[in-house]
Amino acid sequence: MKKFAYGKAICYSGYRVNQSPRLDKYPSYEEILEDLTLLETDFDYIRLYDPSHHAKTALKVIRDEKLDLKVLLGLDLLGEISNPLCPWGGTYTDEEITNHITYNDNQLDQCLTLVKEYDELIVGLSAGNESIPEWNDNLVSVERILYFVKSLKRQTNKPVTYCENVNYWNEKLDDIVNEIDFISIHSYPAWIGFSPEKGIEQTIDDYNTVTKRYPNKPCIITEAGWPLKVMVEVF
Repeated sequence: MKKFAYGKAICYSGYRVNQSPRLDKYPSYEEILEDLTLLETDFDYIRLYDPSHHAKTALKVIRDEKLDLKVLLGLDLLGEISNPLCPWGGTYTDEEITNHITYNDNQLDQCLTLVKEYDELIVGLSAGNESIPEWNDNLVSVERILYFVKSLKRQTNKPVTYCENVNYWNEKLDDIVNEIDFISIHSYPAWIGFSPEKGIEQTIDDYNTVTKRYPNKPCIITEAGWPLKVMVEVF
């Protein structure tokens, strides 16, 4: 696996009020430049969740403005399996599932296109984000995640990962771990009852739990944090 230098990283989404990929309304070049100029002062890497128009504009801004930022680019997968266990929806018709599968395949194609166009800026690729938990309204099988992992590895020279909550890096994901170049974990202690004072300690424990299970696989934290409401109440 090609290694990249240690640095500070942050997840980035530049959407403003009344902007959304679902509305086909994206941040402008100028808006993204404003954001990334600020982020560049403190961060070395940004994570982009999908290969959308937003991601393409962000990559163009970084190249055109010669910003000192590199990118972890991901796939944003829609549900390929109906999930009646999800409390906020996730049950789809056969037609909707077929459309979602087509969308997900297009995500792969769009990602590969961006890698070719912005090869020097993209340091890694993610084959999905929290796609397998039983609570998810966009449920995708482990087998399909593996398909995307293998496709990205076969068609690019970039390190490939999959981003998932720490609690799911267990035997269910062993096959994925065998294929990816590095593990990406999410740690949110609030959702399992820890106080803000214990949050950092628990996040460290989460990291250590995964690296102990998979000692031969590099691991990074791609999401961590605390609900804003809790932080306001505490501080």
